[in-house]
Amino acid sequence: MEDAKKKREAAERAELYAPTPTGGPWLAGLCGATVAMVSLYTIGKVYALPLRENWAPVVLITLASFLVVSVGYRRARERNRKARVAEAETDSEHGSVILPIDQVDPGDRS
Repeated sequence: MEDAKKKREAAERAELYAPTPTGGPWLAGLCGATVAMVSLYTIGKVYALPLRENWAPVVLITLASFLVVSVGYRRARERNRKARVAEAETDSEHGSVILPIDQVDPGDRS
């Protein structure tokens, strides 16, 4: 019981500076690809570019945005995991020095 409480408190402290990403890498990549496609469509309409005839750059840009956003999601997830581990280790090294989450000032970076 005490171990679960410590893990929960460490996770709450880690959320302050490395929030857990939601969704997943596929969903994040899909959102990034959708934003790229809508942007390309808008740019094509504004500047009268024939995007259907030039499909290769559209596909490359869409795939690149999918990969960039998916990798960004994975990095955010890894950053959160490292923050949780660091908070758990800090808690075990210093005992009761760590403040409970309701007593932590988010603006304090000391």
